[in-house]
Amino acid sequence: MATAPTVPRPRPSWTNYRTTWDRMQERYVPEREDRFRAMGDILIEALPRSARILDLGTGLGSLAERIAGRMPSARIVGVDHDPVLLRIARESLGGLSSRIRWVDVDLRSPRWAQALPPGRFDAVVSTTALHWLRRPELHRLHRILFTRLRAGGLFLNGDHIPFSYEAPRIGAILREIRHRFQRRELKRRPGATWNGWWAMVARDPRLATEMTLRRQRYPREHHDLVSDRLPGWLRSLRSAGFKEAEVAWQLWDDRIVMAIR
Repeated sequence: MATAPTVPRPRPSWTNYRTTWDRMQERYVPEREDRFRAMGDILIEALPRSARILDLGTGLGSLAERIAGRMPSARIVGVDHDPVLLRIARESLGGLSSRIRWVDVDLRSPRWAQALPPGRFDAVVSTTALHWLRRPELHRLHRILFTRLRAGGLFLNGDHIPFSYEAPRIGAILREIRHRFQRRELKRRPGATWNGWWAMVARDPRLATEMTLRRQRYPREHHDLVSDRLPGWLRSLRSAGFKEAEVAWQLWDDRIVMAIR
């Protein structure tokens, strides 16, 4: 008896990868869209509509996409070193190619800013990315950002930034509340896990080259790295030259740290 030919499984669309990524991220960070909205509110209030914005650790361009939607005249440079995420960002946000420029560069390199287009930026933003950096790398990045921002320009970083060592009990209580909330949301919200999403992407032959390069660049995952605690973050920004540095938005230890050059 002849064997029926195998019908190839259809590949997910680039847009589907974005949708499932957002759903997966929201399972771990349920307040993610609130954080995005708060960052957008700040940018709209403080910057001209035609602002030039640098997005560090852009990933799939989630924050860049939302900024572009709220600031139609803004020009954005999205920086990342994950070739898989950058490929999906380029493919899925092709309609914004005239407004978003993608740059593949490692923020851990002392010379990463040399890969950027010339000129100063009105704002630098980042979300759930800079915890990749070790403390000396983070402090060096702050000093570099100071040189690439115009006078009065903004730096906004949204991430889980722990409380100080001087408040261990406060940090433990609020961290446990957040973890309990996250566990409840993981059960309540459908969608892939982190590992499940990456397993899905790894099966796509269109991304074979990028997956190989990603494994070379990141032989180990980076879960639970902490660059610095909140007092260290604010101290580092001020020592880099920023005139002001404070927490602009917060839910437990999920914060937007804002600095003005």
